[in-house]
Amino acid sequence: MNKDFFLTYFKYSVILLPPFLVTGSFLPDLLVSINSLFFLYYLNKKKIYFLLNNFFFKFFFIFFLYINISSFFSENILLSLKSTLPYFRFIFFSLLIYYLCITIKKFKLLFFISLLITFLVL
Repeated sequence: MNKDFFLTYFKYSVILLPPFLVTGSFLPDLLVSINSLFFLYYLNKKKIYFLLNNFFFKFFFIFFLYINISSFFSENILLSLKSTLPYFRFIFFSLLIYYLCITIKKFKLLFFISLLITFLVL
């Protein structure tokens, strides 16, 4: 699989996120999880580590650590960790959107059109 395939996949899957939000919680959560895993693979394969030196990544990562550490102080540790550990996927999904905004020139416009069409249909 080449770079163009991954970028095209990421672009269309993120653009499909607003219509998927209308359907319920399963499809958007599945889309975010799969995209986060693929983007982790893509980061490692292409060695795009400058994204990890971003202020927002550091902020989200510190927040993620904070909520997981605070889970250890709750009454039911397993239940608390079960609800806080999946937030890790949102860190990489936000990095994916940032990366798409940097690399694809018309991505912001396409995402806005997707949002607009979804709101107009609703």
